[in-house]
Amino acid sequence: MPNKKKRSGKKRSLIVKKHIKPSVRLDTRRVFIVAGIITVLSILFLIINALFFPLEEPVEWSSVPSQSPVQTEVPPPAAPEPSLPPVEVQNDTPPEAAHDAKDLADKPAGAQKPPVSAEPVKPVAAPPLRFDIPKACSGAKIAFVIDDAGMNVDNVRCYTGLPFPVTIAVLPKVSHTKECARLVTASGKELILHQPMQSENLYLYPGPGSIEPDMTLVQIRALVSENLDELGASVAGLNNHEGSLITEDALRIGAVMDVVKERGIYFLDSRTTQNTKGPAAAKSRGLRARERNIFIDNVVERSAMLEQIYNGIAVANRTGSAIMIGHVDKSVGVLPPLLRDLYPDLKRQGYELTTPSKL
Repeated sequence: MPNKKKRSGKKRSLIVKKHIKPSVRLDTRRVFIVAGIITVLSILFLIINALFFPLEEPVEWSSVPSQSPVQTEVPPPAAPEPSLPPVEVQNDTPPEAAHDAKDLADKPAGAQKPPVSAEPVKPVAAPPLRFDIPKACSGAKIAFVIDDAGMNVDNVRCYTGLPFPVTIAVLPKVSHTKECARLVTASGKELILHQPMQSENLYLYPGPGSIEPDMTLVQIRALVSENLDELGASVAGLNNHEGSLITEDALRIGAVMDVVKERGIYFLDSRTTQNTKGPAAAKSRGLRARERNIFIDNVVERSAMLEQIYNGIAVANRTGSAIMIGHVDKSVGVLPPLLRDLYPDLKRQGYELTTPSKL
């Protein structure tokens, strides 16, 4: 019996062992099956990924053009608009600049053209002078005075339109005295009274509002004041129209200087006589009289008038300034265009064009 038991015990152990081994084999098989499934799924995943999601190649930026075309959805064509006439567009770009811009656009980004060294700018040569005018000495000043205004407004306008300072002397009590005075004032030019005075030639009538040799000093003062008032408040001074007989008379020209001092204006001596007492009469009253240097238009011809202006320029360079006198109606066809032509060269050569009040 004991042996039986031992055998039965061995038998049980064998049965247990037999049952255990198949169980272990079954688990190993499952592991292999699962691993195989995983492997197959991984291979399938890689195949699908390779088919539908290909790897992107690395981009070489040097090969990318500066402006890549971008594909966009093209909208449906719009309704045709009415045709307009072609518009000519002016291209102010020089051909060289346009060529450089095209080269730069054709090159890829980053490959720019090397900077071009700027060439030195050559100075532009000034145009030659039209007139034989020397360089101004020490800022020489020139004043142009135009006498005898008051009888023709249009002629006066030819001088008020000049592009530099001009002094215009208006006669009193003539047909267009007030209109001419207003025109001169409105234009910004300097206005003075062209006071008529009797000349040594007693047969020569100087005009209305003139100082006569038989007038008293009181009458002379009253007349000059009346003539100044007719021109308005903007009168800067006065000069004599003819008047050799009066300017040689110290008492009578002195009466004129009394009004000049009272009004705070200046006196310009036209110097119609070498024996004028005007500067001395002004000095005795603490005033300084200006004096005419040149008559421009004794001969009304362009070359002759130009020669007189050259003489005036020489005086300005020698003494520092020159006053030149012309006449409104006498020279209207020649003098205004001549002065306009001269102005650029005078300015370029350093002359200051001014008025007697500033000398």
